[in-house]
Amino acid sequence: MKFRAGVEESGKEVKKRLVELFDEVKAHYKDVMEVADKIELDPKSLRYIVGELQNICLTECSRDAVGDAFEIFIGPSLKGGQGQFFTPRNVVKMVVDMVDPKRGERVIDPACGSGGFLVEALRHVWK
Repeated sequence: MKFRAGVEESGKEVKKRLVELFDEVKAHYKDVMEVADKIELDPKSLRYIVGELQNICLTECSRDAVGDAFEIFIGPSLKGGQGQFFTPRNVVKMVVDMVDPKRGERVIDPACGSGGFLVEALRHVWK
């Protein structure tokens, strides 16, 4: 409930709460985030963005949002030349459905990349 923008809430209030939340995330994920990282958006823009995103539940979407973002942001200039090629999501799903992993079995993806096979295998087992 911390990542939200209330109807009557000002941008400054939203930014204050999100800066605190971001500090918690940085403390928890020290190997990913730098202590110096900070939110640089102005309060009005941040309130708008949070208002748009707060109705989306990333944990229940059919796509792997983190993997998708990784594949988009890494860009073609950084992947093809280094031998990184991302398997299309529909192919990943088909392969996982064919392998049909079960609870207690191990799934290994030695060319992990964005972790698409691992995420899809986990979703398959959860179903």
